[in-house]
Amino acid sequence: MSHSTAENIVLVSSPFDSIDRPHIALSLLKGALQQAGHLSEIAYANLHFANVIGPANYRLIAERYPTSLLLGDAIFSQAAFGRPVDWENLLDSALFDVDELGHQHRSSLLAHLPLLADAAVNWVSDFTASAHWDNVELVGFSNTFNLLPSIAIARNLRQKWPLTKIVFGGGLCDGPQAATIGEVFPEIDFLCQGEGEVLLPRLVSALRAGELEYSSLAGLVWRSDSGALITNQGRAQESDLGKQVTPDYDDWGSIRPTLINDGGREVAYPIESSRGCWFGQKSHCTFCGLNGAGLKSRSKSGTQVLSEILSLRDKGAKRLFCVDNIMPHEFFEDLLPLLHKEQPTPQLFYEIKSNLTYDQCKALRNARVLAIQPGIESLSTPILKLMRKGTTAFQNVRLLRYAAELGISVNWNFLYGFPTENPREYQLQSALIPLIRHLQPPVGPPSRVRIDRFSPLFFSASTLGVSNIEPAPAYKKIYPVRPDQIASLAMFFKFSGDYVGEPDEYIQPVRVQVLSWLKSFGSMVCVALEYSDHIEIYDNRFSEGDQIRLDGSSASVFKQCRHGITHAALEAFRLESGLAEEDLQSIVESLIARGLVTSLDGRLLSLPLQRSADDFETIPRSLRLLLFVTQTKAAMTTLMQQQDEFLLGAKVLGAKEPA
Repeated sequence: MSHSTAENIVLVSSPFDSIDRPHIALSLLKGALQQAGHLSEIAYANLHFANVIGPANYRLIAERYPTSLLLGDAIFSQAAFGRPVDWENLLDSALFDVDELGHQHRSSLLAHLPLLADAAVNWVSDFTASAHWDNVELVGFSNTFNLLPSIAIARNLRQKWPLTKIVFGGGLCDGPQAATIGEVFPEIDFLCQGEGEVLLPRLVSALRAGELEYSSLAGLVWRSDSGALITNQGRAQESDLGKQVTPDYDDWGSIRPTLINDGGREVAYPIESSRGCWFGQKSHCTFCGLNGAGLKSRSKSGTQVLSEILSLRDKGAKRLFCVDNIMPHEFFEDLLPLLHKEQPTPQLFYEIKSNLTYDQCKALRNARVLAIQPGIESLSTPILKLMRKGTTAFQNVRLLRYAAELGISVNWNFLYGFPTENPREYQLQSALIPLIRHLQPPVGPPSRVRIDRFSPLFFSASTLGVSNIEPAPAYKKIYPVRPDQIASLAMFFKFSGDYVGEPDEYIQPVRVQVLSWLKSFGSMVCVALEYSDHIEIYDNRFSEGDQIRLDGSSASVFKQCRHGITHAALEAFRLESGLAEEDLQSIVESLIARGLVTSLDGRLLSLPLQRSADDFETIPRSLRLLLFVTQTKAAMTTLMQQQDEFLLGAKVLGAKEPA
C-alpha cells in the first residue's frame, strides 16, 4: 500500500472481495469524498493477500465456495480473536447445508484451511505494520459477506496506530447488525447504515472540524467520549444517482498487475445503473436477502449510463459487469437502443427478469448484453409462485431457448426446498429436463434454499411455513461471542419447514438429470431450419442424431409454437387454415411425442433452436443443416466461456446458494 500525505483517508477492500474486478462501492465512495473536497485512496488488501496465498487458493474461497459456508471468516478468525479454530468441528457445522458433492471436499479443506489461517495471521501483522499507515486519519471498510478479515485488519491498526479512526459500512452493517458489530468490536469508531456517499463525506467534514457529537448524521452508529455506543435514528441519506461520477479504477488497474499474475485474464469492470429492485417493491422474492431495507428502486438515465460505459470503453474496458439487482425496464426504450447505435461497446452483464419477449432479447443482444442472470430458479410454475418470482416455467424455458438462439449466456440457479412445495413438481421437472438439454443448464446442481437475514423467509417466516430459525451453526465455531450477539450478527440461518416428505430425497431424480445436463451440454443439439414450405430438424438429444422433416400442416403447426401459443389461439389458427380437429390433435401429439414441442402453463412451445434457411442462402442446400449444427455446437461453447469470463464459472459445491 502507498499513499501521499494528502491522501490520509484509506478505504480498504478486504479479503475475500473479488480479485477479478475492482471494488465499485469503494470507488464510488472515493468519488463522493473527492466531490466534497476530501482526497482518499483505496487499499486493495485483497490483492495483497491473494499474492501471499496464490490467486488459485484465493479464488476457491472467494468465488467457488458458497459464502454461507463462512470460510472467509473462518480463515481470519484466529487473526481477529487470537485463538485457533477447531477445523474438524467447524467443517462438520459449516457443511450443514451442502449436498454430498460438498462433503467430498472436506478432507481437502481440512488440509488447507489451517495453512491459510496461519498465513492470514502473519499477513495481517505485516500489512498493518507498514509505515505507510502513519498519519492516516481514517480507515473505512465495506463489508458484504465476510466480516472478520476487516475486523482482523482493524484490530491490528488500532493496536499499532491508535489515533486512526475506523469506519465500517456495507451490507453487513444494516439493521440490528450494525449496533451489535459495534458492541462486539470496540475498535470500530463509526458504523454507517445505508448508503455512504452522503454520510461518509459529512462524517469526514465533522471530524476535520473537530466535532465530538454526531447525532445529526442519520444512519450513523458512533461512540461518545465515554465509549457508549449511540445509534442515530433513520438510515443514511440516499445519494443522487444523477450526480454520481463515473468510478475511477486507475488505482486498481495499476496495482493488480504487480500482485496477480494470471496471464492477462480479461476482467469485467463493475458499473452501476440503478439501485433497489423495481420488482421487489411489488413482490419481494421470498428467498432474496438483498438490499436490507433498501428495496426502493431508482435509476440513472439511459444517456448517463451510456456516457459512463463509453468512458470506461475509452479507457480500454472490454467487459462491464452491471451490479444492479435488476435492470430497469425502461432501458429497453432508451439505454439499449443508444448502445446499439454506439457499437462497438463493451460486452455487458445484467441481472434481469425472465419474462422477456424475443424482441427484448434481441435488443439485449444488439446492445452487447451478452450475459444475463434472469433469476430462473425453477422450472415449475407452482414453485415459482411460492417464491413470488412473478414468472412461469413457460417463460423460463422460452428465455433459455431465445438466449441460445441469440448467443446470450444465461447464469441461473436451480433452487429447491421451499416450505409447502409439492414433491410432484420435481417429478414433472425431472421429465422436462431431458427435453431441454440442448439449452444452457444451471451453474451447478440443485441448491437447497437457505434463509438470509433480510429475506421474507426470515421476517415473514410463520406465514411462509418456516419455523425454528437459528444462525448457521458455523457462527458459534468462528465467533467467540454471546449467543444473542451471534443471533444479531448472523446473515445466514438454518430452519425447519412445513414439508411433505424430505426435500433432499425427492430432489434426487432432478439432481441426476441436472448433473447429466451439465456433463452433456455442448454436445446436445436440437435445431430447426425453416424453409418456406418445410422444416428440417437435427436432434441428438435421444439418439446419435436424427434428421426430421416437417411438411405441410405439421410444419405450419410447428411454426405457430415458436413463441408459445395458447390452445385457444391454436384453435383459431385451425379454423382459419381449414385444418380438421382430429388432424390438429394428431400433429400436436406427434410433435410432443418427438420432444419438438412441450406443453407448459397452457401453452405449446417449440424447443429446437430455430433459424431461417435464408441465413444460409450462399451455402449449398444439402450442407445448410449440417452447418447450422456445427455453428450451434461452437456457439454453446462460447456461451459457457462468456459465463466464465463474467462470473468465473459456477461454484464447485452444491450448496444452498440463492440466486
